[in-house]
Amino acid sequence: MSLKGSFEYLFAKASGAYDAKTDKTFSKTEEIEWEIDMKFKPLQDFDNAYVTNSQATDSIDQSLNSELSEDEIAYKEEVEFCLEDASEIDVHSRKFLERKRQKLGLSETRAQEIEDMVKASLVSFTDEEKEYMEALDDVIEDGVIPDNVRRLLERERKSLGISEERAKELEEIKCKA
Repeated sequence: MSLKGSFEYLFAKASGAYDAKTDKTFSKTEEIEWEIDMKFKPLQDFDNAYVTNSQATDSIDQSLNSELSEDEIAYKEEVEFCLEDASEIDVHSRKFLERKRQKLGLSETRAQEIEDMVKASLVSFTDEEKEYMEALDDVIEDGVIPDNVRRLLERERKSLGISEERAKELEEIKCKA
């Protein structure tokens, strides 16, 4: 069980030997390398329905910031900080915001408007809620829903499967905006 051989080609010489007594096993090692090429659709080609929450928030932030003064932007940032871990402003945060409001020279009314804008921008809506809010946009006059369209809104609310309580919340958001 012994094999010897040699090979000679031009200037290179190769030789080898195998003896079954010294090596009884062979092992095989295989290496595989995969290469995957992918192309992604540009974000601009997607419908608006596929906008991520962070993109929507950035867009809202830009539109809010463009209509606010520097002091109002500073107050808005403080409100956002207070609402990071809670949906409402607690007693301690309220005291903190009140000191900031006074220091920045904002009226109570303007501070409340900024807080409402921030709260509205943090809320995410279902498709049904968005549709209901679009209906509200069509009927709200000067922040009020006329009595003659209330019945139509009620029908729309039911067809969209929105609870009465949630509809009232959405109406409050839209009437304040």
